[in-house]
Amino acid sequence: MNKEGTIIIRGKQDGSDHELITVKAPVTYHFQNNKHFARFEERDSQGLLVTKNILKIASNQVDIMKRGINNSHMVFRLDSLTKTNYHTPYGMMEFQIKTTDLDIKEAKDLIEVNLKYDLLSDNNIISSNDINITITSAETSLR
Repeated sequence: MNKEGTIIIRGKQDGSDHELITVKAPVTYHFQNNKHFARFEERDSQGLLVTKNILKIASNQVDIMKRGINNSHMVFRLDSLTKTNYHTPYGMMEFQIKTTDLDIKEAKDLIEVNLKYDLLSDNNIISSNDINITITSAETSLR
């Protein structure tokens, strides 16, 4: 069964003066084969271009798939090095992701994911990042 709710994603690059990036959107989610699936859309800063996102949360792995002007499939698996291709209108870039912390909490109307990872290119760290993902059901979101 699909449920409606809200997803809030907060991301920060460690050791930088960059501000916290926050995305808040309506989400449709369901649980199947011991995995949570969440679908939501993001709009660009002008509100015109849409990126469709699928978030897959398993007990030891989080996948983020993005389809739009830039396409990517990022896999976060604790203590593993995974590869991702970031497709842009200007070409493809290949990165590696090393997940250093992955914490998933589940409650009745709440899923919360905290992860820390290093983004690498040619085995050189480009950035260290923190992401917090919170999914609440429509009933919880209204409280």
